[in-house]
Amino acid sequence: MKILYLISHDPFVEDGITKKIISQTKSWKDIGHTVKIFNIYIQNVIPDKPNILDAEIFQRTKYYKMPDQLFENIKEFDSDVIYFRYEPYKPFLNKIFKRFITIVELNTKNISEQKSTAKLTLFNYFRFIYNKYTYNKALKYIDGIIGVTEEIITSSEISKLKIPKIGIPNSIVLSDYQIVKTADDHSKVANVFFMGSKEYLWNGLDKVLQLAARTLNKLIFHIVGMDKDEKEVLPNVHYYGFQKKDVYIKILQQCHVCIGSLAMHRISLYMGSTLKVLEYLAYGFPIIIGYHEFALMDIENREFIMELDNEEANVINNVNKIVDFCYTNIDRVVQHNEVYQFIDSNIIEKKRVDFFNRIRKSNVKN
Repeated sequence: MKILYLISHDPFVEDGITKKIISQTKSWKDIGHTVKIFNIYIQNVIPDKPNILDAEIFQRTKYYKMPDQLFENIKEFDSDVIYFRYEPYKPFLNKIFKRFITIVELNTKNISEQKSTAKLTLFNYFRFIYNKYTYNKALKYIDGIIGVTEEIITSSEISKLKIPKIGIPNSIVLSDYQIVKTADDHSKVANVFFMGSKEYLWNGLDKVLQLAARTLNKLIFHIVGMDKDEKEVLPNVHYYGFQKKDVYIKILQQCHVCIGSLAMHRISLYMGSTLKVLEYLAYGFPIIIGYHEFALMDIENREFIMELDNEEANVINNVNKIVDFCYTNIDRVVQHNEVYQFIDSNIIEKKRVDFFNRIRKSNVKN
């Protein structure tokens, strides 16, 4: 099968989206499929940096204008399926979707999430209004929907659409990760790792700092993704700012437990599929989260997972339980065989490709 991955993303930055796309396309190729990535690049100048995604780049000079040669190159590749990471409505995208079998990937409940943050800035407000009134147009010619959680595809904004849909979580290539947590640690104080930013309300950075303030002599926190704020100085919190993988791995090696998102409720989500949580497990760390991790819903051995209620007081109400979990798991190393079938791309991506095939066989477009 020939699969075209169509995105609008910065292919010169190694962020979570980039790593996810690399993982997915690698798995599809390993299965035996032909894959190309077409990237609609918004900036006017292409930087002199490595193209991490190895994507074909099509520059878009105007928001609503189709990049030169994009349509012709899509026709030339003649894919069996286009896999499209959702973005707000643009008329030129619908020209593509009308012609070629297209499956869209939804990573959130777009309207609900944007509504919950609309009051924060004027930009957020207009983004919400635009997306709300063009959402059905954006999905009008889509042939199938993959939500990264079951919650997304059963939401009111998606369940009403009369097209095939399925929930398939994000995944990682587990063999690309080495366990970095060690079991022979003799630390007297448990060290906790958190990667996030106060800009993303669902991360719950403020909750991590509330926890730190209440565990001054019990836990030490290592926060990647945010520089120290003078208003938030605590003796048991170390800030590292944004760091590349080779640096934050060394920070991880000092830790015993990792914390994922704690405030999904702030964007009206109660289920998630979070790459960084999957990576924590792949590195061998027990996790604390404040939502249902879709990839782990069926896992029976949950002794290395602490799932808090998805509500505002979930940390404050459970400080002692969180401390107990950290010390119970201070020497606990999560092994790859414990999580392989739930998070590895070799398992998950076969489900995605099976859905591609089902949609391809039931659709014919000129």
